[in-house]
Amino acid sequence: MRIKDKQVILILGSQHDFEELAKTCIENGYYTIVCDNYTNGPAKKIAHKSYNVDVFDIKRMEKICIENEVSGIVTGFSDVLMEAYVPLCEKMGLKCYLSDEQLKIIRNKQIMHQILGEFGVKTMQRKVIYLQDIEQQLIGFKFPAVIKPIDGYGSRGVFKVNSIREIKEKYTEVENISKKRSVIIEEYNLGKEYNFFAWVKDGKGYLIYICNREKFTFSPNDIGLVYKFIYPSSVYEKLFSSVIEYMEKIIQAYKIQDGPLAVQMFYDGNEVVINEATLRLFGNGDHRIAFYLSGLKIEQILIEYSMGRGYSKSLISKLENYNPRDTTIIAQIQLYGKEGYIKEIDGVSTIKEMPNVSNIELYYQQGECIRNKGLKRETIGMVFFKVDRYDDIEKKLDEIYNVLHIIGDNGEELLYRI
Repeated sequence: MRIKDKQVILILGSQHDFEELAKTCIENGYYTIVCDNYTNGPAKKIAHKSYNVDVFDIKRMEKICIENEVSGIVTGFSDVLMEAYVPLCEKMGLKCYLSDEQLKIIRNKQIMHQILGEFGVKTMQRKVIYLQDIEQQLIGFKFPAVIKPIDGYGSRGVFKVNSIREIKEKYTEVENISKKRSVIIEEYNLGKEYNFFAWVKDGKGYLIYICNREKFTFSPNDIGLVYKFIYPSSVYEKLFSSVIEYMEKIIQAYKIQDGPLAVQMFYDGNEVVINEATLRLFGNGDHRIAFYLSGLKIEQILIEYSMGRGYSKSLISKLENYNPRDTTIIAQIQLYGKEGYIKEIDGVSTIKEMPNVSNIELYYQQGECIRNKGLKRETIGMVFFKVDRYDDIEKKLDEIYNVLHIIGDNGEELLYRI
């Protein structure tokens, strides 16, 4: 199973989240193939070979795997892609950390919360709703609330609503995004948002981080865009025991043996409430914090598992000795852009030379056009930096915004400053 004396690995997905995964595959010496229907996907520019193909066409993907003698398949960052990953791995008889049963759980939020509740995990109150007789269905349900597709992804079709009238206004839009044509409503939690991420090995969870997850909003009905992650969480000690308890319960509930566990949660100062627990890498690059802190690369774990040769001793050592409570404070900032043609980009090299900046990445280059693809703002990059105190984060962010400029065709600033 070799091309040019190299084992072949196939990646499902080519967007920016997959660039580091493709680089790591190549660094490991694998002949790397990237597949999806994005013609200009960034990871395709890195790979040895790529296909513009519908990855959900399993027969076509099976043919590609056979023709290229694929030894392993990897993906992440999107629950939707798991619907291609699981059946393709099964067809090819290749290593897959996700089962059919687990796929059903993570792709249906109602099932997810039912199973978590059965194992004692506190979750958001939610229910499936229908447009007909909606008033009767919501007797006793408190506003504000959130409506979303039951099988949604990437915050598409998610709206904050303050009344039944607003639900009626948004219902059809949300329903059209759902493959199952199903809409759920859930309580709007007033607590602050946090993430935790773990890797499960042989049924045991290894906590990688707990972080703050901060948003900004454009309007009263906007659930907000995540723009800042802070590691470790500023309330790490208050969250730790609940996180460990819930991590172990989720592993048991989902019957996880190996693979990633990504959890979004709320904390109001009294209790932790789980919003979503899924089996993939978060789609915003926040798992890379482990690498900047200790050299532990989550992509490496995923690749070593997927190639079916077992984890290397050095990787096991890093995982087992990893400290999620590292005293170093790192902020990860998502950069957003307004629609427009990019005439000039300035300040990137200066930021890279700034003290304590770990990395800055821009997804667009001079001469390209930012398009928001139906979203309020397009993610155009991210920056990681270290600080001595939590209070220093905003000061450092201001320094970066003062230097970084993305200029449009008419001289306007396209970088959205938060």
